[in-house]
Amino acid sequence: MNILRNGIRIAAALLTAVILVGSAGMQSALAAPASSQPKRQPAADIFLIVQPPAQSTNATTLTYTLTVSNVGTRHANNVDVVIPLNAGAGQVQSIQLGQDQSRVAAQTASSIEVWVGKVEPSTPATIALTFAVPPGASARPISDRASFTWHNNSIEHGQGQSNLPSIDPSHTIYDLQVAPSGPSNSFAFSSSIFVPGEPVMFWLNTPGGQVIGLYLDGGSLTTASTLIQDDSSTGFKKVKRPRSDNVRADAQGEFSLSFAASALPAGSYSLVAHGFASGITAVGAFQVQ
Repeated sequence: MNILRNGIRIAAALLTAVILVGSAGMQSALAAPASSQPKRQPAADIFLIVQPPAQSTNATTLTYTLTVSNVGTRHANNVDVVIPLNAGAGQVQSIQLGQDQSRVAAQTASSIEVWVGKVEPSTPATIALTFAVPPGASARPISDRASFTWHNNSIEHGQGQSNLPSIDPSHTIYDLQVAPSGPSNSFAFSSSIFVPGEPVMFWLNTPGGQVIGLYLDGGSLTTASTLIQDDSSTGFKKVKRPRSDNVRADAQGEFSLSFAASALPAGSYSLVAHGFASGITAVGAFQVQ
């Protein structure tokens, strides 16, 4: 499932933040393992990120920015974006498109369709929508997920949705849901804030400030980067296979994974989840007894 190019690294500015974790005090929470270098898959891979406006009770205009990103290795043609509108919360004042080929294909009181066209890898397209709103309005003009489709041919095509506009993906730190799971010192981590289908990377912060990469083992996370298993092609000789260091969020932007921490020394830890496409980061604190 590793899909991002080896050169991609999580921005250092984002990863220098700190959080309060139980009685351990302030510790570095967002320093990703240096060895994590996810690879891209050999195809177009489109994500749509909605950046909501800042909260303001007195604003008369609100601007949303939608970014269409291609984290694959091939271009995506015929990218079409549909943005749902809450007509009672504001009127469209302006639409600014970041690509010359982009155009508004349709506009009604309930939605705007933007034909973006071709999106190259690592060259995102942007859509900025500014709404005139009543001062102090409680509802937002965009309150649901936007959607997109793309197709190069009958074989290469795709569709998906954005994050919820209420979630600000501008490097904001959110809380992971943490609950006891199974035996003592086992935990379940879950979240619903990520972009549907985006790859999410996980790592662990120790009480001493060490950063440990986590890998996928079925529905669980593990510190073991390789899996030892039988290989029939070598006469059932034991072979090592690399584990994936990221998992895709589901169609609702959710994931739920367990982690067995019984082998860790007692203390206060935090588990960090970071979305490659959105930049959303979520942190869950837990205590090993």
